[in-house]
Amino acid sequence: GVKPPTLSQLVTGLVGKRLITMRYSVEDRRAVRLSLSRRGEAFAQKIEGQVRKVCEQIKYKIVAKQK
Repeated sequence: GVKPPTLSQLVTGLVGKRLITMRYSVEDRRAVRLSLSRRGEAFAQKIEGQVRKVCEQIKYKIVAKQK
């Protein structure tokens, strides 16, 4: 799992790069809602093909090892 301080640092970095937005709950100040920003959505679309290619390569290597 990811430890809370590590997760907090990751979120802070993504907010700083304007890739996600962070909103606190009105009902419970401990609850935080994270969403992709417009910039984050554009970045996700940009790298989607690259991520799929890497996943296919990993899948291919796993299948090859099972043979």
